Amino acid sequence: KTIIFGAWIKTPPEAEALILIMDWAGGDHKYTTNSPEHPRDGEWHFVTARRTIRKDAAGELWFRLMVNPYKPGTAAYFDGAIAVVEKD
Repeated sequence: KTIIFGAWIKTPPEAEALILIMDWAGGDHKYTTNSPEHPRDGEWHFVTARRTIRKDAAGELWFRLMVNPYKPGTAAYFDGAIAVVEKD
């Protein structure tokens, strides 16, 4: 199955924000190539990540909202996160 994960993100120039999907097979985890990076312009943008889940993946499936602040006290905002299974 292919999963699409999306979220609205707003960040200032001082922060990088992105989303990703991670699946687990045994002790091995694999994740999407990171979503397109938010342009850091202080505006809301809807970004998506897509991952085809491995056939041997069982157990946990993680959806990550990530922020890397470049200055202390910097925040990123996430809203309206949604995950859907792509129709075969």
